[in-house]
Amino acid sequence: MKKNKLFLVLVGLLAVCSAIAQQNPTWKTNRMTTWKIQYLANEETQTIDSIGEENLYRNSYYYDKSGNLISNITYNAADNTIREQYTYTYNEHNKVLSESCISSYNNYQTDYEYDDTGLKLLKTTKINPVYNTFIESCEYTYEGELLAKEVYKNNKNIETKRYEYHYTNGVLSSKDLYSDADYTGTIKLAETTSYVFDNMGNELKNSTVKHLSDGSTREIDRKCYAYDAEGKLVSDSLYRQHLMAPILVPSAKHIYQYDKNGALVKVLKYGGDSDKSDLDKPGNFPMLSQYYVHTLQLYGSDYAPQNVNIQQGEAIGTIKITFKAPTVTTGLEGYKVMVDNELLNEIFTGTELTVKKQKKGTHVYRIFPIYNKEVANASDPVTFNIEIDCPPVTNLQVAAYEYYSYEWHLNLQWDAPAKNSLTFKNYRYIVDTSKGTSVFNTAAASTYSKKEETIITVYAVYEEGESDPCTITFDLSDITKSKVAHWNNSGYTVKDAYGNIKGSGNYYYKEYSGSEQLLFEVEYDAQNNPLRKTVKAAPSSYSKISVDTQYGWNKEEWTWKRDGTITSTSNMYYQVVEKRTKTIGQSGKLEDSSKETYTYATENTQDKLPIQTEYWTIAGKDSSIVSIKKHSYEGNGRVDMVYKADGETITGKEEYFYLDPAKVDSIKVYTYDGTNYTPTARTVFDYLSGTKLVSAEKTDKYTGGKWVKETEKVYTASSAYHKSHAVSELAAEEGDNLVKLTWKAPEGADGLSGYKVYANDVLCKKTPVPASATSYDVKGLPTGNFTFSIVAVYTDNQEANYVSTIGINHTDMTVAYDNLKNMIAAGVSAKGYSYRVTGEILVTGVLDPKAFGENYFVGDATGAVNVVPADNDDAAAFTFRSGDKIKSLKGQLKEENGTHYFIYESAELVSRNNNVTPTAMTIEDFVKNPSSVEAKYIKFEKVTFSDEVSADDKLLPAVCHMVQGDKSANLMLGNSQIKKPDAANVAGFVIKAEDTWAVVLNGTRDFYAIYTPKEFANLKEMLNAGVDEDGRAYVVKGEVLVTGAVASFIQTNYFVKDATAALCLSADEMSQFSVKAGDKIKDLKGTLDEFNGAHSFFVESATQVSTGNTVTPEVLTIAVLNANPGDYEAQYVKFEEVTFNGVSGETTFPAITEMAQGNSTVSLIFGQEQINVVECANISGFVSLVGGETQILLNGKEGFEQASGITDIIVSDVYYENGTIVAEGASSITVFDMTGRQLVYSASERADIAAAYSGIVAAKVTYTNGNVRIVKLIVK
Repeated sequence: MKKNKLFLVLVGLLAVCSAIAQQNPTWKTNRMTTWKIQYLANEETQTIDSIGEENLYRNSYYYDKSGNLISNITYNAADNTIREQYTYTYNEHNKVLSESCISSYNNYQTDYEYDDTGLKLLKTTKINPVYNTFIESCEYTYEGELLAKEVYKNNKNIETKRYEYHYTNGVLSSKDLYSDADYTGTIKLAETTSYVFDNMGNELKNSTVKHLSDGSTREIDRKCYAYDAEGKLVSDSLYRQHLMAPILVPSAKHIYQYDKNGALVKVLKYGGDSDKSDLDKPGNFPMLSQYYVHTLQLYGSDYAPQNVNIQQGEAIGTIKITFKAPTVTTGLEGYKVMVDNELLNEIFTGTELTVKKQKKGTHVYRIFPIYNKEVANASDPVTFNIEIDCPPVTNLQVAAYEYYSYEWHLNLQWDAPAKNSLTFKNYRYIVDTSKGTSVFNTAAASTYSKKEETIITVYAVYEEGESDPCTITFDLSDITKSKVAHWNNSGYTVKDAYGNIKGSGNYYYKEYSGSEQLLFEVEYDAQNNPLRKTVKAAPSSYSKISVDTQYGWNKEEWTWKRDGTITSTSNMYYQVVEKRTKTIGQSGKLEDSSKETYTYATENTQDKLPIQTEYWTIAGKDSSIVSIKKHSYEGNGRVDMVYKADGETITGKEEYFYLDPAKVDSIKVYTYDGTNYTPTARTVFDYLSGTKLVSAEKTDKYTGGKWVKETEKVYTASSAYHKSHAVSELAAEEGDNLVKLTWKAPEGADGLSGYKVYANDVLCKKTPVPASATSYDVKGLPTGNFTFSIVAVYTDNQEANYVSTIGINHTDMTVAYDNLKNMIAAGVSAKGYSYRVTGEILVTGVLDPKAFGENYFVGDATGAVNVVPADNDDAAAFTFRSGDKIKSLKGQLKEENGTHYFIYESAELVSRNNNVTPTAMTIEDFVKNPSSVEAKYIKFEKVTFSDEVSADDKLLPAVCHMVQGDKSANLMLGNSQIKKPDAANVAGFVIKAEDTWAVVLNGTRDFYAIYTPKEFANLKEMLNAGVDEDGRAYVVKGEVLVTGAVASFIQTNYFVKDATAALCLSADEMSQFSVKAGDKIKDLKGTLDEFNGAHSFFVESATQVSTGNTVTPEVLTIAVLNANPGDYEAQYVKFEEVTFNGVSGETTFPAITEMAQGNSTVSLIFGQEQINVVECANISGFVSLVGGETQILLNGKEGFEQASGITDIIVSDVYYENGTIVAEGASSITVFDMTGRQLVYSASERADIAAAYSGIVAAKVTYTNGNVRIVKLIVK
């Protein structure tokens, strides 16, 4: 480098010297300046990978007629998309005025100012473009040598760096860098770089040392350059300080290769590792990439088009361009048009061009000539404005706005414009000076803004250009104001297919670094009892391990017990590679139980989707693969193939369908049997409108060829509240058997409706504390350490952030007793302390709350007590039922009017469905000492009632009087309406109502009415008497014959008759009543019932007279039965030579089959009997009139007798041919042997029986017109 002033250009590019695609604008020349290679004499370069197989990038360069580089574009070789684009402008002296960069990772604009001699005075760089502005100010000597350069940040408010340059004999010898390296606010000497040049002015080496705080220096990097005999740079090497030691190691190297004319054709770039000390030789670098350079032929202004003129065309987006051809036309092949630094692909052959698809707005046009397939120098730029009517958006508004993460978060909405005939693309919005511009293709957007009055602008973007702006101004200076949108889910409810609640869950959030973080989740059962808590790992950008911790709820101690962890481990690229689950093992400690391992296609931070998951089970030191999933992603879907542990045997698959990459539409699960995939389950997701928030998960199972709903998980959306919406100054203080909580109300929050109170992350008060309160006394907690939380609740039950206190040790003053007797004997606590009964207690009854309010009765071997809930909205619910065994019953004992009751607080379930048996006693014993059986479950047998009743309804009064001998006691019936019986067995609970002891009936099931039976001589006499309205038992004294029995899944029905009538008897499976056909019995006792004209008799007892008597059915025709079915109720009857309808194609008779005699039909009930279909049979059974329909109940297999039924053989058009029976015009053919046994059925004109039978057969042919014929054929 011979000219010192040219060093200015070099310094400005030091920051980007590693990016070879970015160029320094200067005149087009083949000259190379110092170690920095100038590629500007090139039309195109290509970058390929280290093994020379794959193109990485392609660069294109464009020049004006003076040879200045005006555009440098880098393309991704894979898809030809633009990676970055540099644009340059020049003054009349061909000095760079501006440099702009637009790329996928960084944008900036740099402007230059010069003095009269052409020296650069000021360089201003604006990055992205509103984040930071950097300004370089340069000072020179009178000889033009660069003396100093200062770098300022943000409009000279902060001086960040200063460079001072030193020369020896006019040659640069060193450079000092002053900076604020230790952030003290003052710049000081930080580094010095020394330079060595050869006699030709070529730089041979530069070395940088760092000035340490102790006054010493240490070399931190060194650059070396080598040249050939002609002065061309052939290599450069960079050495940098080792990361772990104060030595220099190789870092990078370039080798430059030229053609025979001296033009650069290839650059080989090598890279080293600065943390490896063994790479100390310049040649020991792995090759990173190669740069291929295509040299461009030099052109001049005679090759550039002149006098460019542009006019708008008639069609939308069309322009017409005219110009004068270049002076030199030899080799001229055509022209290309550059629009705003983008070269169009089309090649034009004349000087009058029509360019289509131009967008609305002001654009810069240049014409490039093509010589020998190369793009030469461009014409002068021409600016032209294209006018197109692009409709704008309307009704722009801020739909929601909230301040968190130290920024305003806005949700914008607007009305879509009328598209007219234009091609709509998307929308673009700009929010003041926040984070630049972003593109969205929906009529809504989310963005960020600062605390200020904000200008919001939205454009509609079309293929033809952008619309005029739609702009509003919005005041965001007050962060206490917000209008929130749904932002997360506060909880969920799980329902079964019938809408019954099966469980629920809540999510709890806290403030984290100015934003909201999910703190933990709590799951509840169907009764809203806590089950599990999962504490989520705090987000971290440093740790590669995160642990979610799981806890089970211990209600007795009111605390969570850790019982599991899920540990996620990531690699250096933040890809999750393993999830390991620990659960409580046999040792009682956490042990590994399973894990999942993930494999990715590539290891990089962008690849977050695994291609394979292995599922392992772990037992001690042993682990084994259970199954493997291989994931594939295509379009809007994902497929998981499920394999056995071998990774080859497919067992099923899972299909995922996406609405977009962040929203799963559905998941389907299949099993695989080696041939077919069978669907088994699916989950369908719904989303809250306009968000990515799940509103419901619907799970179905596949059964019977269709999807059947199983469960639905319905989410409740919450709103994000700024931390000012949460309470503050929360404190807890131990009191007398309570904990007193105090807090300060949230500020600046509208719609506050109350506060929820939590102890150890579980609600300890069911209903919120009023909004006016700032304190609350928590009672009823056990001894232990507690963390209390207060959550502010707003309109629509929306909760603010979770705010907790420090732990506090609470001492529970509850007094424990081992049984009910000892607790009751202790009496009511003078200090109001709670009592706890530690032993097991049986729930003996639950009274009807509509009649008696909420009253429950419990007892153990020592005593009993009446349990009631507390009289407030926050009372704990007694969720147990009769037959439950409980323990740890806790509450407060009270006494009123000489009787006790217990206010319930809590208890634990031990078991369900235990026997509950009342204690038998007499009224005489009861009235002697009723307090001794207070609250006990007792019963009295054969009591009568002294109450007068109405002749109309005969109902006992709500409080009636039981009598045994000369003693009486009160019985409270509540809402039960019971007729006064002759006597009754009664059970209930002992209470004291005002000053009177009484027994409360435990429901109508504990009132067994006793009536004196009514006697009859025969069945007909009893049937004529009809059903007794009081349910009184009947006794038939005369003998009756058992004609048969028919069993069902529920009970057995017996049929009896005497000379006067017949009757159906019923007896459940628990009954001791058992008779068989042919038995004679007498003194038949039971209850008569009637429904729809059909009688039934529920048997209690009978006396056997004899066995083995003959039972003969009465032979009937179906026509006679149908004429008067009531005359034959329950009779044992027989029908001869009946046929059957609707059995064609059946193997066995259906459970209900229609039988026929001529045109008369009746239903035959086969029940559980499986009998093969025949053409004709004799049937014996019992007549049933249940439901008002006449039916015959088959008397088992013995009631079915096959008959030939083949009496009419008709010659017809039916014939047998080559093993096939053919009947033209038939709809079906049924073939029987000569006994009536079905052989073949065919629903067509042909029936093949050659392989099934040989001999004489009968063929029943049913024709399409309804006629039926039977023919006899010989089958050979």
